[in-house]
Amino acid sequence: GQRTELEGAKSSLEASRRAQEELEASLKETQAQAKALEERLDEARKEASSSVEQLEDDRAESKEQVEASQKAASELEKELAKRAEELALAVAKQEELVSELQAASLAAKAKQDELEKEATAKTEALTQTLENLENLKSELSKSQSEVQESQAKAQAAEERILEFSKNVGQAASELEQERARSKTMASSS
Repeated sequence: GQRTELEGAKSSLEASRRAQEELEASLKETQAQAKALEERLDEARKEASSSVEQLEDDRAESKEQVEASQKAASELEKELAKRAEELALAVAKQEELVSELQAASLAAKAKQDELEKEATAKTEALTQTLENLENLKSELSKSQSEVQESQAKAQAAEERILEFSKNVGQAASELEQERARSKTMASSS
């Protein structure tokens, strides 16, 4: 369970990194588009300005044409300004998302570190338990040897007691026979 959780955290961290990279690439692209639009806007302003100058220089062109050109330039400028504003908002939103992803990535990394520490601690505890078990087995083996030694001593003592009892019984029997003989001899005399 520990390992699965750890792998999940690693996978989540990797996914966060990939998403972050994709967003950063998208952000660069959006910024490039904004720059291109700004250039178009400058160009349009220059064209409008140049056009106005030309029209003023060339009196053959009517005042209406000048105004129409100025109006078109103004509308284009408004449209481009609006588009630039939208792009700026999109950039801000993407920056916010990148920031959120970085935070999620850090959280996933912290979780992974925590899980790794926990796994290490559990492994160490398990190693200690195994060592304790080995020590207990060693002590048990020693105790068993001592018990076997005590049993052997007890058996030897029991055998000596039996031998002694046998000798005592034999001596008592001989003594009894001796007494019987003495009685027989005394009664016959």
